[in-house]
Amino acid sequence: MSDEKPHAVEVAVAPLTGKQLRDRILGKQHRFKQRQLRIDFGEGDLLDVIVREPSAQDRSRMYREAGMKPKANGDIEVADPEKLKVWGVILCTHSLGGDRVFANDSADALMQLPSSSYVAEIFQVVMELISAATEAGKT
Repeated sequence: MSDEKPHAVEVAVAPLTGKQLRDRILGKQHRFKQRQLRIDFGEGDLLDVIVREPSAQDRSRMYREAGMKPKANGDIEVADPEKLKVWGVILCTHSLGGDRVFANDSADALMQLPSSSYVAEIFQVVMELISAATEAGKT
């Protein structure tokens, strides 16, 4: 057995045009980060859901609904943190089959739940997925 390391093989690749790059990127099946979460409602009442990383469009909607605005010092001001949680839950909670669990008109009903409800539990996972996606994008 040889101690030699395999040599990298250089392959000449023709540069792609902007249109070719766009078509390749948009044509790919993108995989969103996700996590299965078991919600315990007590007394053996358990439900499994998938919490999926939001798309750019969903993330924008979450921030808009919560009234997020940039501050002069570069920080972000969240006008309504509870709305941010609720919209994170609405847009990122899916059934095990992949369907969204909540419709947009669920916001008012979710806002009526106790602040320590499963909304906070699901939103914590949403934020972990956003953070992981943001970190992955930096590398």
